[in-house]
Amino acid sequence: MIDFRFNWFTCLWITWVIVGIVIQIVALLRNAPHDTLSEHVWWLMSRRPFWVWVIGGFLAWLLVHWLSRGRWG
Repeated sequence: MIDFRFNWFTCLWITWVIVGIVIQIVALLRNAPHDTLSEHVWWLMSRRPFWVWVIGGFLAWLLVHWLSRGRWG
C-alpha cells in the first residue's frame, strides 16, 4: 500500500489539472482554430515526424506505468 500524504505537491498537481481543464473549456467555447490541446499536439506532430514517436512513446510508457502501478516503468 502506498502511504499517501496530502502535501503542497498534491495541491500543485490538483491546480495544474484544474488549470488545464479550464484552458481546454475556454478553447472549446471560443470555437476558434488552433486553441485546443489536441490541435496543438496534431500541429506539433505534423511539423516533425520525430515528435510522433516521442509523444507516442511517452503515452505508451504512461499507460504501462499507471496500469502496473509503477512496477514496470
